[in-house]
Amino acid sequence: MTKYLADVPDEVWQALKVCAALQGLKIKEVVNQAILDYIKAHESSQLKIDFKVVEDRKQNLLTFIYETELKVLIEGVVAAKKRQAPKSHMDELKNRMLEIVKKHPAIPKELAEEVVQTFKALAL
Repeated sequence: MTKYLADVPDEVWQALKVCAALQGLKIKEVVNQAILDYIKAHESSQLKIDFKVVEDRKQNLLTFIYETELKVLIEGVVAAKKRQAPKSHMDELKNRMLEIVKKHPAIPKELAEEVVQTFKALAL
């Protein structure tokens, strides 16, 4: 987690505090949401996905489903590349993998390495 100090004009800070209080939110929550909104408004297709790798975590059902689907897609894209499948099919598989990583960025180290290697292989 990164901490950042900012010089904010007093009137802007007071307005933020009032708005946050009216919403029943903490300043930290409002600032995080503002940053996410800014990223969403200004991101481009060139923005790289940054996902974190978690080595020791409790696995819930949703995590299991995402990880299983990601493994199936990796196998599918490798098989598709071997049989020289059409680019549109390869792109569809790749986009489905990206969607899973976006929805569930905390994945085990081994799976993260497998995803990276798969994307590198697709780039060749």
